[in-house]
Order: sequence, then C-alpha cells, then structure tokens
Amino acid sequence: MRNSLLKNIVFGCLSLVALYFFWITYQDLKKSNEQYQLVKGIDEKVIDQLVKMRDLQVHYLAVKGEYASEWDSLFNFLRYDSIYMVQQKEHIIHRQYGGDSIYIEEDTIGVVAAYDSLRNKLGGLSLANIEALKYAPGHPQDSLVEFFINAGTLKKSPVFEIYDPKPLNPQRQKPKNRGGIPPLKVGSMTSQSIRGNWEY
Repeated sequence: MRNSLLKNIVFGCLSLVALYFFWITYQDLKKSNEQYQLVKGIDEKVIDQLVKMRDLQVHYLAVKGEYASEWDSLFNFLRYDSIYMVQQKEHIIHRQYGGDSIYIEEDTIGVVAAYDSLRNKLGGLSLANIEALKYAPGHPQDSLVEFFINAGTLKKSPVFEIYDPKPLNPQRQKPKNRGGIPPLKVGSMTSQSIRGNWEY
C-alpha cells in the first residue's frame, strides 16, 4: 500500500514537471512565432514603401532626366510638376527595293499633375501626408528613421538606391559573415538596376 502511494506521488510529481517543461516550450515557440510574424509584417511594409518610392523615381527620371538624390526633390516633384501624356504613332515607309524606313511620331495629348498620375501607385496616400513615405515603418513615433536615398550616374547612366538604414528584422542587423541578410533595398549605385534586393 505504501509503495503504491509512493509510486503515485512520484508519478504525479514527474507529470507536473513534464507539464511545466511542456508549457515553457509552448510559450517559447509561441513567442518565436509572434516575433517571426511581426518581423515578416514589418519587412512587407518596408517592401511596399520601397516599391512606391521606386515608382516615384522612375517617373521623376522620365520628367527630369535624372533620379532624385534627396527627399525634398521627390516630394516637390509630386506637389508642383506635371507629366505629359504622349501618344506614339509608328509610320512605316515601304521602299520598292526593301530596307523599309520607320519613324515614330509623338503627339502630346494632355498634361496631368504628377501626384494625380501617381496617386494609385502611392496607395491613395494624400499629398498632405506624402512625406510619411520617407520613414521606415515599425519605429516608434519619437525615434522615426528615414530611408537612405542616393542618386548619381554610373557610366553616364542615372542610378539610384534607397534602403532601410536601421532594419527592425534581427536577421538584417547581423553582418553577412554571421548569418545575417542585407537590409531591404531598391536600386543600386554599383549597377544599372532598379530592382529590389528581395526580387533576386
């Protein structure tokens, strides 16, 4: 009788210890999953903003012939500039002995304010709040972080890059040689690319 009681007590204690360790493991996994989902959500928001800024830069280049190297230039472009609506017609002149000639006729059919042209690509962000684009998402209001922006030329061609200088993703904070991954970035100052590094 005494042995049976002792076995039951030992079994009960071991069960409680096992349940305790199971609960700790569950909490750790839950916390890790929540952290992963939070980081993934922030990365998705950063990518969304980088895509919007890339669209802005492409339109800026079409009008100005260069990329913007500072935020004020981009935002003033949206506030004050216009984009011309151009229609192209291709004309082919057939020659009797081959060697057809092609020329393209361009006709300006209208002018649209830059902001109106890009409003949908900016997710409907109002012109009054447009400067919010330059801040990396996820940071507290009292310590906002601006995306880094740069532009110039490479082999006489315009180039630009925009990236998150203080990523919240812990993997993006580590150096590459310690298993880290680079901060999210669009464009490049070392190659003529406007792709984001998440697209490779």
